[in-house]
Amino acid sequence: PRYRPRRGSFAAYRRKHQRKIKEKARRAKRFHIKALDLSGDAEHFRYKITDIPPVVFEAIELKALNLGRNLLTSLPEDIGNLTELTSLNLGGNQLTNLPDSLEHLTHLTRLDLHGNQFYRLPPVIRKLVNLRELYLYDNHLITIPDWISELKNLAILDLDGNRINKLPDSISQLGDLVSLNVGNNRLFNLPK
Repeated sequence: PRYRPRRGSFAAYRRKHQRKIKEKARRAKRFHIKALDLSGDAEHFRYKITDIPPVVFEAIELKALNLGRNLLTSLPEDIGNLTELTSLNLGGNQLTNLPDSLEHLTHLTRLDLHGNQFYRLPPVIRKLVNLRELYLYDNHLITIPDWISELKNLAILDLDGNRINKLPDSISQLGDLVSLNVGNNRLFNLPK
C-alpha cells in the first residue's frame, strides 16, 4: 500500500520521500547497481527533489543516472565522483549552469539537458569529448559556441525549441553527426 499523507502532513511526506531516495542510493552503492532512477516521474517518487542526497555520489559504479523532471537549480561538485557514468539525464529541471567537476565524467556518451534554463552552453561541456548524444532542446539558448566542433564524436545534437539565431560554421566539422535538430529556433541561414 502506498503512503497517503493526511492533510497538513506534507512535511512528513517529504521526510519519508527523502528517506526512500537515500535508501535507493545506498542500495545502488551496496549492491553495485549500474543504473539509478531518481526522476520526478519514477514509479515510487511523486515528490520532486530540490537537492541530491550526498549518498548518491558514493555509488561510484553507476553507469546511468536519471535525475530528470525534478526541481534542481544546481548540481553539487560531487557529481564529478561518478566517473563511470556513461548516461546522465538532467532534463526537465531548472538548471542554469553545470559544475566544473563534470569534466571528470570522461566516459559520458549521453547527456540530456532538455527543458532547463540554459541561456548559454555551459563551458564544461567542451571537455566531454566522448559525448555521442547531447540533448539541449527547450532551453533559452541564443548562440552555440565555436568550440562545439571539439565534440568530434557527437552523432545526435538536439537544439529544438531555443532562441538560436545563428549556428557556428564549425558545426560542419562534426563528421559523425547523423541527427541535428534545430527546429523552432530563429535561424535564417544554416552554415555551409
